[in-house]
Amino acid sequence: MIGFSIVGAPELTKALLEARKFGFGTPFLVRVITKAVKPMKDKAEQLVPRGKTGNLAKGFKIVKARVGRKGLAKIYFTNLANHAHLIEWGTADRETKKGKSTGQGTATPFMLPAYLATKDQVEREMFIQLSSELVKLGKRIRKRAEAGTLGKRARKGLS
Repeated sequence: MIGFSIVGAPELTKALLEARKFGFGTPFLVRVITKAVKPMKDKAEQLVPRGKTGNLAKGFKIVKARVGRKGLAKIYFTNLANHAHLIEWGTADRETKKGKSTGQGTATPFMLPAYLATKDQVEREMFIQLSSELVKLGKRIRKRAEAGTLGKRARKGLS
């Protein structure tokens, strides 16, 4: 599993936890992460081997994003093609039940090199996107508070 962390940004973690009080959780995080992992996605798409259908190159998705109670985020960025793991890690020599060899597949990594090549860039972009989204959130909350249209959860978060 590949992971990112923003070290030295306790203010952002605190702000993210505060944002959850106002009802901004997973969709908010998905927007941030989707924008932040774009360099890694682009690099993986460059490195992925091209087959007849191109399904492997088209299959990159963020399939799940969650924010835990302590503000830790879990993001699952993967390739939805059924054979992506076989290409990434390769296969050993295999045989059918009748003993016929089905061959082996040599590993052609694309996700790990993409991660290693763009890790710092993605972390920087995540910091920028998270900061930007939190500023937008503050403006929306202020505007709603001034108009008197804050929801019950947001009013509770302010108190």
